[in-house]
Amino acid sequence: MSLPSGDDLEKIMPELYFLIIDNKKGRKFVTLDMGKVKLSKKNINLDFFKDKKLNTYWDISDDNNYIQITEKEFKNEEEYENDELEYSNEKITTASNKEIYQSSQAQKLSQEEIEKLKTTTQDKNELIKKIIENNSSMEKRTIFSQEKILKKKALKYKYLIFITPPSLFNIIETFFLYDFKSINQLRFDSVATMLINSNFQEKSSTIIIDESNNILTLAYAQRTQFGSKVLHLFFDRVPSKNLNLLNLNDKQKANIQYMNYSFLMDETQMFKNFYENKFANLVICMKEDKLIPKYFFELWQFLKPSGNFVVFAKDKEILTSMDKIVSENNLGIDCKIIETITREYQILELRTHPMMNNKGYSGYVYVGYKAAV
Repeated sequence: MSLPSGDDLEKIMPELYFLIIDNKKGRKFVTLDMGKVKLSKKNINLDFFKDKKLNTYWDISDDNNYIQITEKEFKNEEEYENDELEYSNEKITTASNKEIYQSSQAQKLSQEEIEKLKTTTQDKNELIKKIIENNSSMEKRTIFSQEKILKKKALKYKYLIFITPPSLFNIIETFFLYDFKSINQLRFDSVATMLINSNFQEKSSTIIIDESNNILTLAYAQRTQFGSKVLHLFFDRVPSKNLNLLNLNDKQKANIQYMNYSFLMDETQMFKNFYENKFANLVICMKEDKLIPKYFFELWQFLKPSGNFVVFAKDKEILTSMDKIVSENNLGIDCKIIETITREYQILELRTHPMMNNKGYSGYVYVGYKAAV
């Protein structure tokens, strides 16, 4: 399969994967050949997007009409004129909401009236406007609070989607959100840490045990635009999951080679002598942390002097014990264990602060270089 070129790169092609992200935190990788797909309880007609462009935003109405919208509309960042929504008050920008009494009576419309509006009002923006105008506490709130309510209403009454091509970032992000065990709990910042601490050069070679369903294999191959060789070692069968999501062509796929681990380690085979001291990078990511030391030291002979090793583990003690052996036997230099912690920030006008929850459970990365003997 060859990738499209020129203007076709912007179009959605029948056989190629693309990612649908909706405003209700739903995500799915699809191809036009699938015909239809269900996402966040909404049926999406994929045939509609034939020859449509990637990186576009769409509003899908209750009667399944597709209307293209802007990025600001998707993120609910469109600016309203004062004569359209007269609830913002610049005088209370720095105020608080502590004086506002939280009451179900703040909304003047009954639930029956809201349900009737939902069925009779085609324009969801108009529906949201009417609901907000009938909220007696809205004009008393800070702009910060008003914007939060606007986004909640948009989330409740609109169904919006974003069409984008697959990338290493959104592949990892999607699987970490919905199936993090399948990629061995690898978060993107951990993958980035592994890549940054790799002595990765074009035309260099990498030997890898990757039990993250090819996520790391793709990351290391893509790092040099598939200009280097990656030897992926497997134990039972060749892992194929996620390989097609990046829409690789045949030439790119050829740079990723697969070998059964037992073939490499069999003394009677020629592979062991052929590959000894040949690899510039040794990468390990296994689901069972307790097995990592065994394979790390067995594969040590295939890493050339000054070669780089990168190991991911969920248990820090495993890496600490490995580092002790490496240090006591003078096997490596510049060795360190890295932990990645992320914290999201909320940024609004006049207010920027970190979210309350840290995300520090992605694991640990052990990096260093093989000392020349």
